[in-house]
Amino acid sequence: MRLAKSSVRVELGKVPAIGNVETGTIIGLTISGAALCDAMAEHDVPEVDVPADCFELVAYMKRHGFIEDETGEGAAFPNRVRLHSAYLHDDDLIHLAEVMQAAGTTAGIDNVFPDGARATLRACACCGAGRVGVSIAADGAAYACHMLHYSQFCLGNAFEDSADVLRDALFRFALPTVDDIYGCKDCGKRYLCGGGCRARAYLEYGRADCRDPYCAYNREAIHQRIKTLITMTN
Repeated sequence: MRLAKSSVRVELGKVPAIGNVETGTIIGLTISGAALCDAMAEHDVPEVDVPADCFELVAYMKRHGFIEDETGEGAAFPNRVRLHSAYLHDDDLIHLAEVMQAAGTTAGIDNVFPDGARATLRACACCGAGRVGVSIAADGAAYACHMLHYSQFCLGNAFEDSADVLRDALFRFALPTVDDIYGCKDCGKRYLCGGGCRARAYLEYGRADCRDPYCAYNREAIHQRIKTLITMTN
């Protein structure tokens, strides 16, 4: 027996455990159970070598996809949804925007279409990284966003640098505008959207100058709100 690729050994405080990233199941382990899981992670363990106090654990792990089946994959528990199937694709995001609009909310585009028209609807950059706040790590490192705790986005250290140094770093921190973002610069709704979240783009593509992975949602949400505004004015 071997652990399925979706199985991950973790620690819950001081308690050893194992989790399945596809089913979302987590099991607390005894010392012998943890040793067995560590062994199955490294090599094939014959069932005859399973300690008696781990029989029930192994049976449970087989049912819930922690152990490879004969196909080399973890058997999915039939009544449980696999997490990877819940990943939102463009069609899902568009449907979500439609549902949100039907429910009377406009999450994600309130700054574009507030209650009462603003003098301009031109938004060249809507991401708040480094503009509406900063994120300080436990070691004092200051970042433009809580989702961008990576060395290339470090602005300085709150424990070591002066406020002026951090202020200057923030002033120099520049985000691409929609006219510079790949996937945005040719979009007819770019000045209504502002380009979305730069952190999500970086985490998805490894670059901050790519379109927001939630682009489909924002585009549909704007489309739905425009339809509502046109209906209200007629």
